[in-house]
Amino acid sequence: MRHLRVVMLAVAAALAAGTAKGWSGHALCTWQALSVMPQVSQARVRVETLEAFLSAQAPRVQAALDETEAWARANVPDYAARPDGLAFRADVAAPDLRARFLNALRINPAARLPLFVQLRPGNVGHATLAWERVTTLKGGAGAREHRFAALEPGDELPALEVVATASNEPDYGLDLGLWDDSHAEVAPRFGFGRQPFGNPAVTYS
Repeated sequence: MRHLRVVMLAVAAALAAGTAKGWSGHALCTWQALSVMPQVSQARVRVETLEAFLSAQAPRVQAALDETEAWARANVPDYAARPDGLAFRADVAAPDLRARFLNALRINPAARLPLFVQLRPGNVGHATLAWERVTTLKGGAGAREHRFAALEPGDELPALEVVATASNEPDYGLDLGLWDDSHAEVAPRFGFGRQPFGNPAVTYS
């Protein structure tokens, strides 16, 4: 009888895990995990556009990206090194800061990247932002079940909301169309080679 109870508990746990969809609800876990960290939960940030941030912090952004690239080349086996021509340079005076930054990161240049936060379940006090404004995935996979609020430059909000919202990426399309066998325009420039797993013909794979 005891063995039967153990088996039934194991089956119930497996079924519960199957419905939890932990792979698509990262923000929920992040809210809980970081809410006990005062340095995150009590901090507040001011909203600014990506372009404003890059313009003000260009030298620091360049240093951080160069340091990360150097570390990856030295420590990550089989790392596909970023072509040097894509490196972000703070001394290049050009209006396309956003494009140069996305290229340096080698992420999907069509990524939406609006100013937004994901609303917690039960939070109905904010205007919502349509999921089509958040993701490049057709049908809204990974985003359709969530609710979002648009932000404006100058808004202030808890840092926890920003970090939790960001933890759902790259599920909104940052990593799509980057591989040689996905036949995307940027693939030859990015130098990643063939997609290492999944089906390159399926966007959510």
